[in-house]
Amino acid sequence: MKLSKAQAETHAALLRAPGGAVTSGGGIQRRTIDALERMGLVEVTRQVWLKTRHHRDGTTSQREQVDWTARLTPRLPSPEQLEELDLIIANREGILRPGQRRQAAAYIAHMMPLTALKGSPARKPGYRPADGYAEAMKWPVSKLLDTVMMLRHMTGQTDMPAQPVKPTGEMTDVWAITAKNDDGSAGKELGRVRGDSQVIAALAANGLLNVRGGYLMRRLGTLELDGWISDFRASGMVLRLAECADGTGFQVSLVSTGEILTVRTTPDEARRDALTDLTTLFATLADSPEPELIRAD
Repeated sequence: MKLSKAQAETHAALLRAPGGAVTSGGGIQRRTIDALERMGLVEVTRQVWLKTRHHRDGTTSQREQVDWTARLTPRLPSPEQLEELDLIIANREGILRPGQRRQAAAYIAHMMPLTALKGSPARKPGYRPADGYAEAMKWPVSKLLDTVMMLRHMTGQTDMPAQPVKPTGEMTDVWAITAKNDDGSAGKELGRVRGDSQVIAALAANGLLNVRGGYLMRRLGTLELDGWISDFRASGMVLRLAECADGTGFQVSLVSTGEILTVRTTPDEARRDALTDLTTLFATLADSPEPELIRAD
C-alpha cells in the first residue's frame, strides 16, 4: 500500500500520538484522514454541528462544521513478530522497543474479545480494536507482556512458559549463553555476557564464543549469579572470574569444565595470574624457551 507524502506523515504522527489518536484542529487536513480511513488504516468518529456566523448587515448564516477524531487501526503482528514477543517473554527480558510495544498492544486489542468474560468492555457490541489499542498503549511493559502471554495461551497458540523450579530474584542485565540440544532445549552453559537487551547481549555472546548464533540465551536473576563477575576469552577458551563461594577471595575457572585455575585475594590478581599460568602451560606443551604472554582475547 503506497501512501502519499501527506498520508505517510499523518500515519507517522498517529504512531507517535498518545493512544494513537489525533483530532481536528491539529494541522492535519480532513481529506488526508478520509483517505487513510478508506485504506483501513484509521477509524474516524465525527461530530457534525452548525456554526452560526453573524454578518455586519445584521443577517446570520449557518454552515456545517465537522469535528473528528482519528484513531490508528491496530494491525495484528506477523507470525515473526509474535515469535519475537514470545522470545522476550520466555527470556523475561522486560524491555520493548517502541515498535514491539505497538505490536503487543495491537495483539491485545484484537484478541481480547475472544477471551473476555461476559459483561466486560471487550465483549460489548460497540467495542473497537482502536479503543482497546489506545488503552493497552497506556499500560506498563510488564502488564503488556503478561497479557500477551495469557492471551497466547488462552487462544491455544502457545503453552504457558514453565515456572522456574526455584526463585531467581530480580532481573539483571546478565545473560546465560547455552548450547542448543537437538530437541531445541538448553544444553551446557557456554558463557555469560551483559546486555541491556537481547540484541546487545547476542553481539557480546558472538564475541565471547567467536561464533555467530547457534546458541540459546536466557536473562538471569540476582539469585542465579553465584558471585559471577565476568567471562572473558583467552587462547580460544572461555574463562570465568567470580567470587569464591566462601567469600574468601576470587577465582578464575574454565567454563567448559568448571576447573579452577587460580584463587587470589582480588579480582585483578586472579585474572592476571590465570593468564600467566596459561602462558606457562602452553609454553611447556610447545617446549618453547621464550613463551609468548597470553592475554585475554
